[in-house]
Amino acid sequence: MSTKRLIQITSLVAAIIFTLSALTWIGYARASSYHTELEYTYRRALNDLNTHIGSMNITLTKAGYANTVQQQNGMAGQLMRDAGGAKAALAILPIGSDSLNNVNKFISQTGDFASSISSRLSAGESLTDEDKNIMQQLSQYCNILAANLNEIQKEITGQNVIIGQSESMLNYLEQNQPPFEDYFLSTAEEFANYPTLIYDGPFSDHMTQKTSEMVSNSELISEDIAKQMAAQYLHVNPSDMTPTNDTEGSLPLYNFHVNHTRISITKQGGHLASFINTRPITSLLLQLDEAKQYAKAYLEYIHQMEFAETYYVIYDNMCTIQYAYHKDNIVYYTDLIKVSVAMDTGEIVEYNADTFLMNHKERPLMLEPAITEDVAREKVSKVLSIESVRKAVIPTTRQEEPLCYEFLCHGQNDEQVLVYINGETGMEEQILILIETDDGILTQ
Repeated sequence: MSTKRLIQITSLVAAIIFTLSALTWIGYARASSYHTELEYTYRRALNDLNTHIGSMNITLTKAGYANTVQQQNGMAGQLMRDAGGAKAALAILPIGSDSLNNVNKFISQTGDFASSISSRLSAGESLTDEDKNIMQQLSQYCNILAANLNEIQKEITGQNVIIGQSESMLNYLEQNQPPFEDYFLSTAEEFANYPTLIYDGPFSDHMTQKTSEMVSNSELISEDIAKQMAAQYLHVNPSDMTPTNDTEGSLPLYNFHVNHTRISITKQGGHLASFINTRPITSLLLQLDEAKQYAKAYLEYIHQMEFAETYYVIYDNMCTIQYAYHKDNIVYYTDLIKVSVAMDTGEIVEYNADTFLMNHKERPLMLEPAITEDVAREKVSKVLSIESVRKAVIPTTRQEEPLCYEFLCHGQNDEQVLVYINGETGMEEQILILIETDDGILTQ
C-alpha cells in the first residue's frame, strides 16, 4: 500500500472517530441538558406545592375567625385557587400514584368543600356548626402537611437530593440518596384517617386591573433625563449607566444597569420605581435599629412625605423594611414602599415602590367613619382578644379604598391576628395572621 493511500485511510479513520466522538458528546450534552431542565421542573413543582399548601394553611386558620359572609366567601375562593394549584404541582412530581392517595384526596376535597360552602353562602345560607367543625379538621390536617412539606424541602436542599433520580441509578452514586418518594411516606401515613366530606357546587371569582393615577398624570421624560435621575438616586456618574430593555404595561419604565445594580425609572414623571444591588453581603454587623435608621434616612431623601414603618424581615444578611404612607393618623396600606439595607455596611441595596406608584394619589380629607369604634368592635369574632386599634386604608379587589378600623388581636393559639372592619359598612374586610420570628415580623 502506498504512503499516500495509507495517509488517506488514516485521515478517514480519524475523521470518523472525531465525528463519532462529537456526536457522542452532543448526545451526552443534550441528555444532560434534558435532565437538568427536568430536575428544574420538579424543583419548581415542589416549591409551588409548598407555596399553595402554606397558603391553604393560612386561609384555613383565618377562616376560624371570619365572622361575615363576604370574608368567608373570599376565603372559600382562595382555598379553591390554592387547591387547584397544589393538585397541578403534585401531578408533576415523580411520585407513584398510590403513594399519596390520602394527601391528594385532602387537597381535592378541600377545594370542593370550599366550592360547596361558597355556593351556599352566595345563596343566602349561613355556615353551620358542622361546616365549622369540618374547617377545623381541615386546618389541623393542613397544618401537618404544611409542616412536613417544609421539612421535605429543607432536607432535599440540604442533602442535595436529585428529585428525578430513579432508585436504580442510586447504585452509581457515591452517596446513597433515597428516592424522592421516600420523603413523603410519613406524610402519607399522617393522612391515613382523613375523613370523607360531602360537597357540591362550583365557584369562581376575578381580579380587577388598574392604572396609576400618579404616573399617568405626569409628563413623559426622555431616556437621557431618566438616566441622569437614576445616576442621582444611586450616587454614580450618568456616563456609567447602561440602558437595558424598557418595561411596558401598566407602569412603563426606563431600565438601566451599573456595576451590580439594576434600576428602573418611570417614563412619566421620572419617579424611582425600584433598584436592586446584587453584590454579596457576607456578614451581619449592624443591629436592627441601625438598619432602620439607614432605611428611614434614604426614604426621606427620596420622598418628602410621612411614612409609617410596618413590618420587617432579616434574610441573607439583609434587612427589608416595609413602609406605608401615613397622613392624618391614618395608615395607607395601599401605598407601600420596601427598603432593604445591607447589614454589613448599611448600604441601601434594594428599593421597591411599585405598589406606592400604582396606588398613591391626591386624596380628599378622610371623614370620620360612619360607625363608631365600639360598633366596629362588636364585628370582631368573640374568640379574639382585642389588644389595640387604629385607622387604616386597605386595598381591595373592588378598586375601592375603604377606611377601616384595624384591630390587633390575640388568637386562640397564641397567634396575633389583624382584623379590618369597614368604617362605613361594618363589613369584615380582611383578616391577617402576624408571623413573628427571630428574623422579623410578616403578615399572611
